[in-house]
This record gives sequence, C-alpha cells and structure tokens, in this order.
Amino acid sequence: MKSSKLYSYLMSEGALVLNRFTNDAAQEVVLVEHPIYGDDSGIIVMFPKYAVAFETDFFDIGDLAESKEYQPLYIDEDLKFAYEVNSNSDVYESSAIDRMYMSDEWVQAQRDERG
Repeated sequence: MKSSKLYSYLMSEGALVLNRFTNDAAQEVVLVEHPIYGDDSGIIVMFPKYAVAFETDFFDIGDLAESKEYQPLYIDEDLKFAYEVNSNSDVYESSAIDRMYMSDEWVQAQRDERG
C-alpha cells in the first residue's frame, strides 16, 4: 500500500510531530513536518493505528487540528476531510492522495542528498 510506505519512511526518519489529536471518528491523528522539506512542504497527516500517512496541501496546523470542516479522517483506505464526508454531494477526490506514494528510489535519493 502506497500510504504505508510513506508512513514507514516518516517513522524511520523521525519526522517532527507538530500536533497530535483524536478526530471525531476516534482515530488518532498525528500531524508531522516533512523530514527533508520542512515547512516548505505541506503538512503530512499520519494515522498510527493503521500505519498510513498522506501528504496534504495544508500549511496551517489549525486548519487540520481545530477546524471541524477540514478534520482529517481515514475512510476506505484513503484520506478524507470532514467536508468531503459530510457534504450532501458526491465525495470529492483529494489531490493529496495522488501524491502520497514515494518510490524506493526516491526515498534513497533523498537519503543520499542528506548525507
């Protein structure tokens, strides 16, 4: 699973934890900073119980941690936000899902850059 590869990478690199909370679905959510790009990259959402992580386009912790509308949820093996699930219309696809995969080659290249 692609999101599990990102989770493993973040755990091995010791990603900086920005916030930790429990969402309305009683899922533990951990917000972390990208270990290489830091605050130049969007916040990464991790769900430790499921050992998965997803990159987002969010740069403000408050949007994810305090806003009920943007609360991250792990549903059907994907990252969803509360507004997507609570909407009366169809569930929208998150652009974050498309960017959650890191190939082994990419991970090794990033490690090599760091020395």
